[in-house]
Amino acid sequence: MRPSARSRSSKRKAEVHQEETAERAAAASEQLRWLTALRVRLALDIVGAGFKSVAMKHHPDKGGSSETMAILLQVRTDLNEIIEEFYE
Repeated sequence: MRPSARSRSSKRKAEVHQEETAERAAAASEQLRWLTALRVRLALDIVGAGFKSVAMKHHPDKGGSSETMAILLQVRTDLNEIIEEFYE
């Protein structure tokens, strides 16, 4: 039995809808990846700016201690790792 023109048309509409849905999902996924990458860059920028500000106060050349500076460097590393892991 041969399918009617109406059933072929309905089948084609369903295929087109499925393709459009897949394209929208792919576009949304790409946008989410882009936004996540932006959030990571901004979070790392904030950590970097904060580090720079605090390092200016606690650097040994500015009267701070080497121990405090070592801790500050480790805190920056820890925060960067937390940001990277959070957004994976």
